[in-house]
Amino acid sequence: KHITLIANQQAIYHTAENQLETNDIAAADFSAWTQGQLVFKKALFRDIAQTLERRYNVRIRLANEHIANSLITARFDANVPFKNVLGMLCDIYGFSYRQVPGKNEYLVYKKGQPSK
Repeated sequence: KHITLIANQQAIYHTAENQLETNDIAAADFSAWTQGQLVFKKALFRDIAQTLERRYNVRIRLANEHIANSLITARFDANVPFKNVLGMLCDIYGFSYRQVPGKNEYLVYKKGQPSK
């Protein structure tokens, strides 16, 4: 199969099905990582937490599945400190976070509910 891509398109080859798929993309989002930016488009908070853990060398625990499954779209420049990123992400849904005393670990929980 022959495909010609135009600007803001990508091709993905699925080896198991021997199929080529084309998708429209925002090219700037795909190259953002080269400048150290974080870009999330309709991403699960659980997946964002994993990315933040790797980027900032922290551990993030999510208090429940509702938080873990929350979809978030956000973009952060490379120089934004971790606590600012986590704080802004929590503000989107009205979550809070707290640092575990003496550790590089953070718990994200629903505001007004006890954090354990």
